[in-house]
Amino acid sequence: MGMKDQFDRAGNKFKIPFEMVILAPNARKTFVQETIAVLANLLMLQGQREAGKGYLHTDGKHFVVTAGQRRYKAMLYANDCMGGEFKHIECDLEEKDPTTGKPPEGPELMIRQMVDGTTQEKLCAEDQAIAIKELIEKHGFSKSEIARRLGCTDQHIRDLLKFLEAPYDIKQAVKKGAISSTAALKIARARKEVQEEVAERVARGERVKNADVDFNDGKQSPMTPKEVMAQIKIADKYFNLPKSSDKDRAKYRAMIEAFRITQRQADPLK
Repeated sequence: MGMKDQFDRAGNKFKIPFEMVILAPNARKTFVQETIAVLANLLMLQGQREAGKGYLHTDGKHFVVTAGQRRYKAMLYANDCMGGEFKHIECDLEEKDPTTGKPPEGPELMIRQMVDGTTQEKLCAEDQAIAIKELIEKHGFSKSEIARRLGCTDQHIRDLLKFLEAPYDIKQAVKKGAISSTAALKIARARKEVQEEVAERVARGERVKNADVDFNDGKQSPMTPKEVMAQIKIADKYFNLPKSSDKDRAKYRAMIEAFRITQRQADPLK
């Protein structure tokens, strides 16, 4: 029996019975109960309007859900707490990677989940940091490569990794929304005294935002000489583009000079 005969169809989508669902490893470790409840209520009112994604497991008996895991959890919540009667989740088939002939998995799936986590419900800082650490330690990615794939700066990646060293109370406060994600990254590289002050404010029931406290005394993690050279090469590339305007060239020239100053500070002999 082929894949298309395994499950009921809903238009062009597959209706996957809950008992056949397996959740793929996910960069998102934290599923906030309040947002799951809100999504469950929306599903009760409107039904499932957006399909998940996945592929047939190699055992031929299960379906691995790669996208739509929040919807799946919200359906279970609706059944348990709201009198829902959801029995299946609608999914599209994942497209196979042309180079491997397999559905996305491992680091490629993780990166996609992290990108999705910037456009949908944002991944909390700790989930992002754990995923980045795994990409580096298990899959050999560099910080610069991760930054390029996620569309952020190298500094942002370093700040997220630094967040893993933050006190437990700070991490929990971020998960609960008592500290905004942008403030959390600044707190992570701040002095211990600043972190303790923030923890006390959270304990008093205050919500800490990015602009609430001056974190300027928290020093950023310095770039390595290799990272500085990578940034200089990028700036040089854009500086030499034929279509660059004089304004762009001035901006890139300033960027290159700033990176070279950073390089000299990192290695005064150069």
